[in-house]
Amino acid sequence: MQSSTLIVDAAAELAAAKTAQADTHAPFEYVAAEEYLHKAREEQSYADFQVAVVYAEKSRDCAKVAR
Repeated sequence: MQSSTLIVDAAAELAAAKTAQADTHAPFEYVAAEEYLHKAREEQSYADFQVAVVYAEKSRDCAKVAR
């Protein structure tokens, strides 16, 4: 599943951002990445995979910017 792969990628980027102390240095982007990831997982649990992909991509992108 593409949504599962993207969610894993987003979680990895978020972990890298956390390691880089993005929660302190880029709090807006870090929190956005967290919330988008949460929403992606929620949508995946509802079997709405296309929407989960969109949120996972947003999470991944925000985490990259935060890092």
